[in-house]
Amino acid sequence: MMDDPELHELFGDPADREVVDLLKASRPAAPPLDPHFRNYLRAKLMAEARETLGAPTRRRWFQLGPVGMAPAMAAVAAGFLIVLAIQVYLHGQATTSPPVAVNLTGIQDRKDVATAEPIHIPFTGPVDKTAVEESIVMQPATSFTKHWEGQTLVITPSHPLAPSTSYKVTLQPKAKPPSQPAATPQPVQRPVIVHFLTVPAPVPPVVPPSFKSNSVTYGYDNRIPDSARLSNSVWTLDGQLLVTRPADPAGPTASSTASASAAQTPAASAAAATNVWLLSTQGTLIRNVAPGGSYPAVAPSGGVFADWQQAADHASLEVRDLQGNVQTKGIATLGSRPDRAPVWLGAARLAYLDEGGLLRIVDLHGTLIATPALKVAGSMAASRNGQSLAVVTDGGPVVLDLGTMTSTPLPAGAEAFA
Repeated sequence: MMDDPELHELFGDPADREVVDLLKASRPAAPPLDPHFRNYLRAKLMAEARETLGAPTRRRWFQLGPVGMAPAMAAVAAGFLIVLAIQVYLHGQATTSPPVAVNLTGIQDRKDVATAEPIHIPFTGPVDKTAVEESIVMQPATSFTKHWEGQTLVITPSHPLAPSTSYKVTLQPKAKPPSQPAATPQPVQRPVIVHFLTVPAPVPPVVPPSFKSNSVTYGYDNRIPDSARLSNSVWTLDGQLLVTRPADPAGPTASSTASASAAQTPAASAAAATNVWLLSTQGTLIRNVAPGGSYPAVAPSGGVFADWQQAADHASLEVRDLQGNVQTKGIATLGSRPDRAPVWLGAARLAYLDEGGLLRIVDLHGTLIATPALKVAGSMAASRNGQSLAVVTDGGPVVLDLGTMTSTPLPAGAEAFA
């Protein structure tokens, strides 16, 4: 409150002067106002004070009785009104710093931010850098470091961000504090919110398979004895082998003879040129499971296998279990010696080639199933579900749909199916 001579005239009583002095001591000094507005405001307030104050004679406020209480309190209230009006105006008209502007055009709503890319947020005016750094919040929660490059805040993630993820950075800008303490508080600014999306994860390159492996060590090679006499080997599902082995007129070793199946008869042994043997991975002949048989093929279920039985003038297709017991015989007949194993189509059908090399499909009851006239000139292999058959025909490689019996050509040169 400024020392105005008219205040001495208006509040001449010592009791009123004490109140004015107390008010002056309790308020900080106000910055200078526009002189014209000050004169106008002072004139208005003085006029209102004169209308409020009635009696010119005053006593000290602590000596007032019931009669003089009302004029004294009116004087005090008028003084309060004057000071309050001036201070309200000063607070409303104090000069403040303009809000700090932020340029987000380089980062806001971007959808291609690299996972290791620093986040740059430039400010266009003086800013309290320490206050800004303390207000940074990044979601999803991410560890990061921050530093300033001039007026640009740089936020660097400590680890690569997650790909294809939406991130939000929130910070509270604050103007740089003045060199001298400000008479009025600085304006509160809205928080800055930045949204961006990181790039998708890169597609890993396709590496062609290799027979070499750094994770596999070869302890030893198990050389099967007499391996030159074994052919047409195929794995069983329990990790053993079915092999075609020439019949030995002198009979196998004593150990293998003792383990041979009772299904083998002397007549069959004498007439058979080959037998199908169950073989362990150590090379031990376990049992002769198909005397006179050749070209074994294990069913997808693993419990049975099919083989060709060669007679003097024909060959017949049969199914046995792994103990050598015949399950079904005479499923199909050939007038010549076969040159390949049959192919299982699921658990109930078999594919083979007739004497002319045409594809035939038969069920376990010996019923032929109608198929397109495909002459096979190479390998053939069935899918595990038994719904498709890949065949190299004399017209090129095809895949035969066994449900619709329609074929789809494969690229020329495709062969050796498995």
